[in-house]
Amino acid sequence: AVRIETIGDNEATLLVDAHRLRVGFLCPEQAQIHLAFGKRTLFLRNEYAFMAVADEEAGGGRITAPMHGVVLELMVETGQRVEKGTPLAILEAMKMQHQLTAAAAGTVTAVHARAGGQVAADDLLIEIEIEGE
Repeated sequence: AVRIETIGDNEATLLVDAHRLRVGFLCPEQAQIHLAFGKRTLFLRNEYAFMAVADEEAGGGRITAPMHGVVLELMVETGQRVEKGTPLAILEAMKMQHQLTAAAAGTVTAVHARAGGQVAADDLLIEIEIEGE
């Protein structure tokens, strides 16, 4: 079992089976995480990113954070109508900006994030009622 205790720009503290471990990390692509500690490097698949992509492809109305980061900007508000591809928010993670977009047309029913706020991977940011559902 692995739990993230703290996270910084390129460094994190993990609790791995009750053992605290400081690691350096890098996400070269949205769906990959490279962890470095001691003389070892682990290359991991970022399941949160894959789930976010799957949600988008399925046309889901729940917009979640694909990784830990800071919400730089929210571009929608509750009650706003959006089209597929409408920019919803910009998330900064590891000095990279990621634009989150609507997977389908609908109406924003809730905004759970705030600009400048920290979010964890898989946090619910925005809910959209998809047209026809």
